[in-house]
Formats: sequence, structure tokens, C-alpha cells
Amino acid sequence: MNSDKYKYLDEYAKVSAKLQSGDIIFRKKDDDALDKSFSVDNLGYSQVGIVVTSGENAVVFYLKSDENHSFLQAQKVEDFVKSSKKIAVYKYFIDVDKNLILAILEFYKNNHDKLYNTEFINEVFFKLHGENLYTDLQNIDNKEIITVDSIVKNNKLKKRYEIDF
Repeated sequence: MNSDKYKYLDEYAKVSAKLQSGDIIFRKKDDDALDKSFSVDNLGYSQVGIVVTSGENAVVFYLKSDENHSFLQAQKVEDFVKSSKKIAVYKYFIDVDKNLILAILEFYKNNHDKLYNTEFINEVFFKLHGENLYTDLQNIDNKEIITVDSIVKNNKLKKRYEIDF
């Protein structure tokens, strides 16, 4: 095995095995340049997603953006965390029905115009629980933005684990 390519294979497998539907997964990755502006504190997470599991498989859903539009991305957890420097997994204080999450995600498959990923994650949780996931809004370029950090700070999220790669 090439040591660099497979260096964290066991860690990725451990991450996937521990995940539950409804978990929120944060990652710190150097190439999430577009999302770095949404991490304004020292926490440094540049991307956030929601997990849906099926048996031993875990998929992370999030919005990926370019200059022109955003689209709903679904990635195996191994692909989502690949090349990450750090990840953290949080659980909302109430368990979530996987089928309800999937129904909400299906709605957003084609209905996410002009949303940033953090807004998308917040809207999914608002539909699930009737309350916002963020703790505050940050003014960035004269626009009120939900930052990754403001989601991490939610006291109703319990950190399940954190891994540095």
C-alpha cells in the first residue's frame, strides 16, 4: 500500500462506523477556499454537512458552490473527510428519523437557489426541529451570514468526537 494514499484508511472507517443519521459533521480542509469566509472564529471549520446512514454506509449531504450556482452534493463519508486536516461530529439533542431527513433533502435537491451551505444546513434542521441551528449571524460584506462557527456554538449540539488527521 502507498502509505500516503492509505494513511488514514482505518480512521475513515472508524468515522463512518460511528456516524448516525442526523449527525452534523464539520471539516477543516485547505481547499475549501470558498467556504473559509464562513469560519470567522478560531475554530477553523470550513465545511459542514448532515449525515444519513444506511446499514454500515454513511453519506454526507451539503451544498457545494461555484461562482455561478450551488448544487446538492452527496458524498460517502470517506470522500467528504479525505484530505481533511480535522473533523468533528456533533449530535443534535433530539434523534432524527432518517426518512424525514431524506424527504427534506429530496425537496432541496432542486430548491436551494441562492443558499449558502450553512443556510441550507440550518433550513434542514429548522424543518426537522422548528428552530434555528445557528447561534448568531455575522455581517460579511454587508450581508447577514450564518457561519460554520455559529452552528458549532449551538449548545443543543453535543460533540460526539473530533479527529485530527
